[in-house]
Amino acid sequence: MQAPKLLVALAILGSASAASTERAETDSCDLRVQEIVNSEEVKQAPNPLERALSAVRQEALGHCTNEHPSYIGAQAYFLYGLGRINESEQLIRRIDWQKSRKLIVLRTATILIVHEQRLGGDLREAEALARVIVESAPADPKSHLLLGEALIAQSRSREAVAAYDAARRSRIDGGLREVNGFDLNFIPSLFEQERFEDALSIFNAARENPSYGIGFYPVSADGLIKA
Repeated sequence: MQAPKLLVALAILGSASAASTERAETDSCDLRVQEIVNSEEVKQAPNPLERALSAVRQEALGHCTNEHPSYIGAQAYFLYGLGRINESEQLIRRIDWQKSRKLIVLRTATILIVHEQRLGGDLREAEALARVIVESAPADPKSHLLLGEALIAQSRSREAVAAYDAARRSRIDGGLREVNGFDLNFIPSLFEQERFEDALSIFNAARENPSYGIGFYPVSADGLIKA
C-alpha cells in the first residue's frame, strides 16, 4: 500500500524546538533555505510545492552556491513531491548523498530508493540512511516513519512496527492527529503483528479525513539545517 506520489498539497511545518536541538553548525545557505520554506508566502500559496521550489531557486542563490547540499536537496525534495522523479534523482546524484548529513538530502535519497527503486535501489542502504536520520532527529516522528518504510520494503514487519511505535511516542499526545498519509503503509505490518486495533485506528482516521491518504513528509527546519 503506497501513498500517492503526486500531491495536491504540502504541509510545511516549522519546528519550534529545532534551534535548541540543533547539533551542527549552520551556514547562511541553510538558514536562507529554511526561511524561504517556512515563510507564510510559501505556506499560503495555491501550490506550496511549486512556490517552494521556485523560491528556493530564485531567492537562495544570494546565500548559496549551486552545489550547496541544502540548495540541491531542497530542490530535489520538492521535485519529488511534484512527481518529477527523474529530475529529483539527477539533482541528488550531483552531491555525495551517501555521506551527507543534511536531513533534506538523506530524506529525499531514502524516499527515492524505497518508493522508486532509484539511486541503485539498495534497500539496506536506504535503511542505513534512515537510521542516520533517526539518530539526527529522534524527536521527529517522520524520521521513525521513514525508517519503518525502509523496513517494510524488506518485509521486516516486526521492526517496522517498532519504528511506528517510536513515531507514535514522539508525537505530542501519542495520537493520530499528526499522522500523515504514509501511516497507511503500516496497516499490513500491524495486521501481521496482530495489532488489529492500531491498524483499525489508522483506517478510521483515513476514512474520517478524506485528505489523510494524500501525504508527504513535511519539510521542517530540522530537515534543512542539519549538517
